[in-house]
Amino acid sequence: MEYKERSALYAYSEMFSLVGVIAAAAAPGILDQYMTDTRAIFFAMAAFVAVLLVATFAFMLWIIKEPDQVVHDGNPLVPGLRRAWRNHPFRVLVITSVIGSVAHHCSALMFPFYIR
Repeated sequence: MEYKERSALYAYSEMFSLVGVIAAAAAPGILDQYMTDTRAIFFAMAAFVAVLLVATFAFMLWIIKEPDQVVHDGNPLVPGLRRAWRNHPFRVLVITSVIGSVAHHCSALMFPFYIR
């Protein structure tokens, strides 16, 4: 995969991630207009996400074909990690991804406590 393809793939991944966060934040407020029980609202959200998850994985398995198996020489773990860590763009990507994931998941974990 070329650099531009990888960048575009990562951009799409981030875009869908942010759309999902915004939709998950807005859904309880929207569903609250139609449903009164908080448990029912979260159940409806969980059911929707479960169906969406199964549908997207089925779509992925149907569309994406596995490439032919290519045999590579073994790559020892520690030298491979050192080689990857010397790649500056990869290092920046990993660090920013970890920081963003921690911030996102901490707020997502606290979300149910702020609903009431």
